[in-house]
Amino acid sequence: LRNGEPREVVLHLYSYPILRHWDLTFVPEHDIRFADPEVGATYWMRLGRGFLSADKPEQALNAYLNALHNDPRQLDAALHVATLLLQITQTRLNEQQLPEALVAFKQGAVVLEHLFEQPLAAEQLAAIKTQLEQTLLVLKAYHQAP
Repeated sequence: LRNGEPREVVLHLYSYPILRHWDLTFVPEHDIRFADPEVGATYWMRLGRGFLSADKPEQALNAYLNALHNDPRQLDAALHVATLLLQITQTRLNEQQLPEALVAFKQGAVVLEHLFEQPLAAEQLAAIKTQLEQTLLVLKAYHQAP
């Protein structure tokens, strides 16, 4: 209450580890907490792999972001986040959902920018290149569509 009037405040509890390390705003799952960050990251990575095998990219993205919340130095999780954001970009473009596609693309680009500051293996760079090429093809197709 302020001056006898009720006030509402919207509060977003963003993951500060992800915000600081990857410049992404993400609200983590607070219902599941781990004392050891590595155990938490491992749990979420395993869950992300399960969602990927079930062809559920948005749930997989959420799991990998939670893995980064537990351990923001997890390059494998960050690579999955970037890949999934680019895949979601492609899906949204194919569904003619341009605003949602642009949000996912921007987030993916931010993660990629930070990934290029990390030591990456040749196969990791090749995977990023392939995903970027596929996204570019979808962007071109979207641009040329009537």
